[in-house]
Amino acid sequence: MLLVKVLGLLLLHVALVTPGTQICHDPDENAYSIITCGAPGKAGLPGKDGTDGKPGRNGEPGINYQGPPGVAGPPGSNGERGPPGPKGDKGDSMAAALEDLKKQISTLERQVRDLQSDVEKQRKAFAFSKGGARSGDKIYTSNGDQTTYNDARATCFNAGGQVVSPRNSAENKAALSIRNQYVINAFMGINDIQTEGTFRYPDGNVISYSQWSPGEPNNEYGVEDCVELRKDGTWNDKSCEEKCLVICEF
Repeated sequence: MLLVKVLGLLLLHVALVTPGTQICHDPDENAYSIITCGAPGKAGLPGKDGTDGKPGRNGEPGINYQGPPGVAGPPGSNGERGPPGPKGDKGDSMAAALEDLKKQISTLERQVRDLQSDVEKQRKAFAFSKGGARSGDKIYTSNGDQTTYNDARATCFNAGGQVVSPRNSAENKAALSIRNQYVINAFMGINDIQTEGTFRYPDGNVISYSQWSPGEPNNEYGVEDCVELRKDGTWNDKSCEEKCLVICEF
């Protein structure tokens, strides 16, 4: 027994001093074994990659499915009114100046037309007359003839005017000044031919001014449908078939 232990210690010593050895104890045999361990082997070369497998078959295409169209919903309610937009840029001052110039030109054109009309009135009046008078923008003249009412109306119309028809006191005085130059009562354009007792101007409007003599108009003998201007400036209804001075108004 002692010999076995000594031998074990000796083997242990050899194992400790010899690299790459390993001591193994066998309990059944009550003995020790020495195994020499070799140096670790080098790593082997990497293995080759395996060949790629065949590609798989494409699957069958899927079936597209389209659902039924949806039902349109009701229209939405109107939204609230938005705030007012920003104030626009100030307009071009040249545009305002141009508009002002147009107004001035329009005013001048109107004045020129009025002046031309006035000159034309005077030309007609003085070409017709042997004397004249004026009230406002109206001119009154006479050629001194005495005619019936219808002839007086035709004479004044052909001259570019109408039988004198005063609409206020000033116009009546202007017509009277012509009447008194000839000292003959003059026809006026005022008459009640259309409706007895309703005296009208030549344009058909009912008169708005009158200067009747006391007791006139009286429609004496039922034939007095025209009007004459007397020396005192008053009016008298008179037969249209009698003759009076022609005074035209332009």
